[in-house]
Amino acid sequence: MKRSTRANGSRLGDVIPLLQARIPAPLVPRYGVQADPKLTSKNSLEYSTEFYLNRFFNKELYYFMSCNNL
Repeated sequence: MKRSTRANGSRLGDVIPLLQARIPAPLVPRYGVQADPKLTSKNSLEYSTEFYLNRFFNKELYYFMSCNNL
């Protein structure tokens, strides 16, 4: 997954109503060859631009993604 941005570099996104949320998206930052030393567990989702989706986060997510070839 990759963070969407506008041409000027600002983030592209939207607010999702809480009633439409099903499960949290367990994202893991993609570090590349070497992780940036400024990243911590508290700011890594803020400063990273590419992510992996952790499909092993819980059995329901794993089963859903396995059955739907995601």
